[in-house]
Amino acid sequence: MRFLEERHVAIVVDLLVWSHRMDLLALSNVRGEVTLHRLTWQKVWTLAPPSKGVRVTAMAWRPDGKILAIAYSSGDFFLVDVENADVVHKLQTNGEVSCLAWQENKTFEENVAKKEMEENPKLLPSLPTLSRSFGPISKEENAEDSKQINSQTKPNLLVCGTVDGEIKMFALGLLSCGSINLSNHLDDQKCHVLSVKMDPSFKNLLAVVAVQNSDLSWVVQVMHFDLSKIEKHSEELLILAKQYGLILSQVGYLGQTMSSITEAWENILMEMDSSLSNYASQVEPGAVSADFLELLMFGTASPELQTFLLSDLTERGLKKLGNSIELSYINIQKLVLKHLQAVSAAIYFHVTGLSGMANEKAYQEIGLCLDLVSEASVSAAAFISKATEVQQVIDSSMKNYKAFFRWLYAAILRLSDERVPPEMVKMRQQELTFIAEFLEKFDEAQEGADGKPKFNLERLGQYLVDKDLTTPKDPSGNHWHQFLNGDPELKNNPFIVPKFENMSLVQQHKHLLSALTRLFEHPSRAFDTPLLQTKRVHETKELAQLRLTTHCFDQRFYMAMIDKQEAADVLRYAEVCLRSFLDPVRGALFRFSDEVEHRVLDVQFFSEETISVLLEQQQDNKMAVFLQFPLKIAVEQALVFYPREGVEATRLLEPNSLKPLENMVGAQIAVNGERKVAVVLSESRRRVRLFEMEVEEDEEEDETTLNSTRESDNTDK
Repeated sequence: MRFLEERHVAIVVDLLVWSHRMDLLALSNVRGEVTLHRLTWQKVWTLAPPSKGVRVTAMAWRPDGKILAIAYSSGDFFLVDVENADVVHKLQTNGEVSCLAWQENKTFEENVAKKEMEENPKLLPSLPTLSRSFGPISKEENAEDSKQINSQTKPNLLVCGTVDGEIKMFALGLLSCGSINLSNHLDDQKCHVLSVKMDPSFKNLLAVVAVQNSDLSWVVQVMHFDLSKIEKHSEELLILAKQYGLILSQVGYLGQTMSSITEAWENILMEMDSSLSNYASQVEPGAVSADFLELLMFGTASPELQTFLLSDLTERGLKKLGNSIELSYINIQKLVLKHLQAVSAAIYFHVTGLSGMANEKAYQEIGLCLDLVSEASVSAAAFISKATEVQQVIDSSMKNYKAFFRWLYAAILRLSDERVPPEMVKMRQQELTFIAEFLEKFDEAQEGADGKPKFNLERLGQYLVDKDLTTPKDPSGNHWHQFLNGDPELKNNPFIVPKFENMSLVQQHKHLLSALTRLFEHPSRAFDTPLLQTKRVHETKELAQLRLTTHCFDQRFYMAMIDKQEAADVLRYAEVCLRSFLDPVRGALFRFSDEVEHRVLDVQFFSEETISVLLEQQQDNKMAVFLQFPLKIAVEQALVFYPREGVEATRLLEPNSLKPLENMVGAQIAVNGERKVAVVLSESRRRVRLFEMEVEEDEEEDETTLNSTRESDNTDK
């Protein structure tokens, strides 16, 4: 191992996790923050916790290294983009997450998924980018795949265990595809999941579970579950999870679009409120509409209205108000035409695409229900219809608003004894009718949070609240509506999209989200996970004093454990055979005290052949010692029962296997066999040392010579 550098951190570190694909190290601290560092210790980003007082309980990298899963003590866990720390997805569990594992099916034929992708060309245009100012923001933004799952060509599962004894599985980290309540298998005993692992084929799920006894001690056991159904349907689960990820991306885009439309509409309300609220507070209830109608019909204004128009509103203020409201309408119109219509059509496209899948038995077996697909398709089509209706209302409202402001501008000019332009004098009867109807609603205002009235003056606003429409669009003049009413059998045909006439756009949006939620709830209940065997491996008094690492390969489950409370100088090893339920647990105890007594601090699997062990040399001056312990030795020494005294491991190791870390007292390690790197955290948890592992001896000597030369040069200077 070659020392790279030593760094200090400002805040006490809790957890360290290496990426398997890149030289990136994720650290969490006592404040609940997560920081990402490169191997050179360059900070990439820092992510604040979701709320104060929560801490990070577990972290796991997606197999491709592009997403980091972070679990918090609140039960939330986030999927975070490693490029920019954006939270691409949020999940929730009932209890605090105690462990995470994100593994891929290594036996899956990758070309199957690639062929599926190649045979499905891109049929939809790209969604335009969104921003609060209703304009483009970033060309790199990928609205169609904000969950970043298009690059996934192999099935992978994010598995989480909780302190309440529950295990949840998520395909591609998104689609819930199974849940296990361990108390159902343990006679409702209190249990705590310590670790979860799957074998490379997804056929077996292994959970290390601590079960509490009546005397409050804990029994540590390995529970082996059958995941053969997930293994059988890996291809279907991958395709369905990718479809789910695409739909989730578009649903998120739809939510942002709805928020932008509401924001633009609130700008209109704010302008109208600021102009009319003060005037309304000075007159009797109902006098606002009466005064404006009197001005429309007779051309005379009450003293209060005349003062408001000439002194408060003014000719210049009216122009500014009209321009501002017109701009807001234009923004809403762009959002509906350019964004809302496009994303709702994309959602409908992907949901209806699930219909063919739902007719296949393989997809039915993983919980895809044709009736729920049809329900979601109808809801998506109805949303498109409602968006079209909103667009028609916007067109009508823009014309009506212009007529209203043209009339009001002419009225102010008359009251000011100024000349009214001829084009403003002419007004059609239709416009007069609208203005009269419009003015009638001036007093239909709701009281806002500040106690002032909130004016909702025309038909568009009713579509942007979570209530039934107060003035639904009259469909009597629609030829399609007349045709359907003339044929009741055709109207009730399941292929005819129903029209929810009284629903607002916001209600229609919630109806769509509810249908999509029900559609993807079934896969979580479709995968049964029978318990195959339970093996007892250890008993302890306090879980807080227990540290363990697990690995699964070659049809065996391997486990290395330290119980700091009972025997801190012993490394416990255990293995469970997955081929035969009758084979007992084999294990061994290892001590490291041949010449100098060593205390075991931490342990992690470095690879399928090696266990990394952090020791502490017990002398006058304590010192950390790093050891790469061959798994082969553990397997050879394992017996059916643990020896009481244990095996002296130092006699079985190669000379110089123990690597002292001078001037350091350790606490924790994080290793990565694929990238061949390691980090050691000091006892204070504020200092780390980075190492490169499995360095050739020649390279190590060259590096030592180079460092000596540099030191000599510096001394000469």
